[in-house]
Amino acid sequence: MYRIYVGDMHDVQRRLHDRYGPIIRIAPNEVSTAELSALPKIYRNQAPLTKTDFYSVWGGGTISKQKDTFAETDEKVHSAYRRIVNPVYTLSNVLKSENYINNVSALFIERLGEHADRNEPINLGTWLQM
Repeated sequence: MYRIYVGDMHDVQRRLHDRYGPIIRIAPNEVSTAELSALPKIYRNQAPLTKTDFYSVWGGGTISKQKDTFAETDEKVHSAYRRIVNPVYTLSNVLKSENYINNVSALFIERLGEHADRNEPINLGTWLQM
């Protein structure tokens, strides 16, 4: 957590991967991988591994005490959430929304450019909320 707080976790993990290989243990119950083929073993659909306490800080908040699908650590609850939202992300539904997605993406890029032109910082937390 300290490395995340300091903001150099990505650099530290990269150095650890260089030294120890593509899969490293970074906590008693947490691993990091730089190997694409390892992802299905870590993020498997059948009998998924339990999420760590890392996710608990992302849940709840001011809008709802209910955790979102990212922060939910109970696999049964997480699966119920996913069943509700999965249809939105099917290829056919994404293709139906492609024009809207393209328009919003273009507007976002335009706004980023405006901030850059003014040499002004931008709060991505505000812009990336859904």
